[in-house]
Amino acid sequence: MIPSVSSATPKTQTPGNGSSNTTTVQKNESFSDVAKRNAVSEDELKKANPTVDPKKVQAGQELTLPKPEAKPEAAANKPAGDPTSQKAEHAMEGQARAAQLDASLNKVDSAKVDENAKYIKEKLSYGVTDLAVTDKDVKDVKEKLDTLPPADYKAQIERMQKDGVLGRFTDNMGDTEKKEFLEQAAKKGYLNGGEVKVPDGPLNPPSGPVLYDNKTDLPKEMRGLISEQNQKAAAEYDKSYGQYMDRYKKALDECKSPEDMRKLGHWVPKHPLGQEPGYANKAGDEFADKWADERITKTHGDKEAREMAMEKMYKFTGRRPAGDVFVEMEVNAKVEYSTKAKGGVSVGGKAGVTLGTGDGVRTSVKGEGGVSKEAGPLKGGVTVRTDGSVAGTAGFETTDKKVGGQVQVRDDGTIEVKVKQGGNKNGGYGPYASYNPSQADARFGAHANAKGEVGVENGAKVKGEVGGKVGFGVRGITGDELYESMRQGPGYWNDPAELQQGKSWNDLPQETQDRYQKHYGWSEKEWQGKLPNYQPNAA
Repeated sequence: MIPSVSSATPKTQTPGNGSSNTTTVQKNESFSDVAKRNAVSEDELKKANPTVDPKKVQAGQELTLPKPEAKPEAAANKPAGDPTSQKAEHAMEGQARAAQLDASLNKVDSAKVDENAKYIKEKLSYGVTDLAVTDKDVKDVKEKLDTLPPADYKAQIERMQKDGVLGRFTDNMGDTEKKEFLEQAAKKGYLNGGEVKVPDGPLNPPSGPVLYDNKTDLPKEMRGLISEQNQKAAAEYDKSYGQYMDRYKKALDECKSPEDMRKLGHWVPKHPLGQEPGYANKAGDEFADKWADERITKTHGDKEAREMAMEKMYKFTGRRPAGDVFVEMEVNAKVEYSTKAKGGVSVGGKAGVTLGTGDGVRTSVKGEGGVSKEAGPLKGGVTVRTDGSVAGTAGFETTDKKVGGQVQVRDDGTIEVKVKQGGNKNGGYGPYASYNPSQADARFGAHANAKGEVGVENGAKVKGEVGGKVGFGVRGITGDELYESMRQGPGYWNDPAELQQGKSWNDLPQETQDRYQKHYGWSEKEWQGKLPNYQPNAA
């Protein structure tokens, strides 16, 4: 993709009858450039602006355009009151004058080019008493070129190449002189170039680099200079964009809610710059290859911001990002009172911690109570925890208590399986695995427990148990998230369409409210706070 390089369209004001036309000097325009653009000669433009120094015009300055002279003979032959014939005559006069001016401006003064070539060659030549090209020599040549009209300028550059001094001229320039020379060449119409346009955004993103068209028909010395300066401009843009990303990531890290993220706004993406402007990137062109080799790894610079924004939103909405790998550890303890009839009630608690790449450390502490029933080697029960969750358990153990298994199904859809591979009636150990389909959360690890019991009257028993587990888990993408990724939604940064239409939070279907809360962190408070922005006529 070729980066878009745009320039402002010059504006010419046409006042009413009896007033002079005016035009505004554009960036990098000379006095002669203004005359050419408006199809008038320099002498006519000077007469219309007697107080203006042609060598000192500046961008934004207004100049008066000369009035077209009336031609009595044309007026005498003109049918009275015929505006159509007047317009046609003025149009033809303007076209003829523009064509005449273009011809004069594009005409090369060969004698002047030859004369300048001698001067330039002398400045850029070596001799017994002149062993180097000095900064003053370069400056003098640049000033000489600055006096030339566009056609002579182009011819002079080509003559410098023919005389073998163009490379000597550019090689002896400093960075500032190189930049000024390219600006001069663009001003004279010899080169095309300008600032790559990038959008504005939060925290003052950098402007796009100034790039010049590296056309294949230019002298190799000019192409080399353009390539060098384009590379430097692109590298400076890379550096400025990196600094911008540092500012943005710091501000994003300080966001405490999805609302803060939306107030900050989306970062401005980095312009990839694409191929070097001015020609098709073809393999084998040394400048195309040089540009491609340098830019191939620098087209993007916002990966960390994207990842940080996703992690922040997942954290704010209580979710883990897909691909998050984590370690979990849990300890538990309970006391159970069982009757002679093999039924019992229990109270206990568990504490756990998970350490994940996506959301850091999470801890949980829960109390629980439950009822259970044994029938030979089988045992079942129901547990209610202090967070309101409910779990049903079914399991078995062999008669010698060495081998067994347990399946637990929780009300959030999690299924956990524990296998007892070894132990005795006082405890055991083995692997465990769990899966929650609604969260795409899979966990694996090892568990162990130790038990003890004492008998009380009437055959009842009081049992105690302590245990724990250690494992790891990974989170995939859920069906709900996959579906959401394919739906049209507001994203993290934009106000939803319903809000922009002036709908209140309570006007939304429950499914939409849940969706915006779960995936984008919207709340009724934020929604209603923004609503007046889209209801300008509301009381």
